[in-house]
Amino acid sequence: MAPYLVHIQSDNSNLREQLSAKNEAKLKEFDEKLKEAEENQGESEISELLRSKAMYLVRIGDKVRLSRQLALC
Repeated sequence: MAPYLVHIQSDNSNLREQLSAKNEAKLKEFDEKLKEAEENQGESEISELLRSKAMYLVRIGDKVRLSRQLALC
């Protein structure tokens, strides 16, 4: 939810930093899984991971990354 907190201009910078770190870790995990799927699995697995990543971006309110992600799907 860090992108959402930035969007609403929340004053709670500690919470934003904590959530931002968690978001980056989760997105890095998605990217690692995608890289592995591209090397070892088929199109359906890659497609499922891309959809999962897009849904995560929706949940955290990251409109910028979501628009880039949807261009890939």
